[in-house]
Amino acid sequence: AGGDSTTGYFPGKWDHIGTKHKVYGKTVKDLWQTFVSTGGVQGESKPKGNMCKLGKGELNLIEAMKTQNPSVSYKVIKENVLLHGNLPTGTSTTAISRAVRLSMLQGKMTCKRLSQANDNKFTDENIDYCQDFLDYMSQVDPYRLKFFDKSGVELQDCNKHYGHSVVNTPCVEVGKYPHSRNITLNLLVGLEGILYANTINGSADTFDFLNFFDEASKNFQRNGNPVLTNGDIIVMDNCAIHHNAGGFALGHWLDTMGIDVVYLPTYSLELNPVELVFNKLKIVLKREERQPVVRVNLHAAFEEITENDLLGFYRCTDYIFV
Repeated sequence: AGGDSTTGYFPGKWDHIGTKHKVYGKTVKDLWQTFVSTGGVQGESKPKGNMCKLGKGELNLIEAMKTQNPSVSYKVIKENVLLHGNLPTGTSTTAISRAVRLSMLQGKMTCKRLSQANDNKFTDENIDYCQDFLDYMSQVDPYRLKFFDKSGVELQDCNKHYGHSVVNTPCVEVGKYPHSRNITLNLLVGLEGILYANTINGSADTFDFLNFFDEASKNFQRNGNPVLTNGDIIVMDNCAIHHNAGGFALGHWLDTMGIDVVYLPTYSLELNPVELVFNKLKIVLKREERQPVVRVNLHAAFEEITENDLLGFYRCTDYIFV
């Protein structure tokens, strides 16, 4: 622009040059004045490393607190760091937040949805049982394992909840099924696929639980083999109706057929491949092209669950090797 760095004279207008380079006119003025006084406009480099001045001990404390209690607030962490750390000049929640995101010794931490785990899952008794369960399952032929579980299913997605209408007028769509049905879906699965299923209006009780296995014992798979056969191992969770009088009666009856019942460790749904079957079924039920069919016959959705699906679901448990 023809300025003189010796005298500091600048003939142009800051705003015009700023507009040309898409910066504020004041920025241009500051750069020029810096150039005149220092002979350059090189910005100061930011110091590298731990900006918050937290030492290895403080970082270890922060990481331990976040690992033990992921939802602990930065305020609580700051109080503990100041109490137990060696920080003569103090620290801030901003510095701790930066450390959590960038400076953890085992890797950067990110904020994500919190999953709640029940304390009973981590009792010494349940941990011991879990190890025994895994040791036993590792020695069993996977084709003998048949998993049972139930899930509530609401067919609310059969009816859409949103549509379009003229402003200030109600949006109404006439349908044959204005209300969704709440049902309980009982499933027994194996590596061959879904072996048997039934549905119950409302919630299930002990009678429904026992009746399911009575019906299953009288049915056959697609390959012609019976659903329940000698040598099978039925695996289920610790729902109350699976124990007590119902569980005792079922175990005694299955024992006469040469079938064992094994219970999952407490609060260990991730060890049950049926949970993954339910997840896929609920996705299938949301598909618009499936809705007219599943309104009438929920079992039609079972066609989407293949042997390859079950093979993958078994492997996802990380303890069934097939």
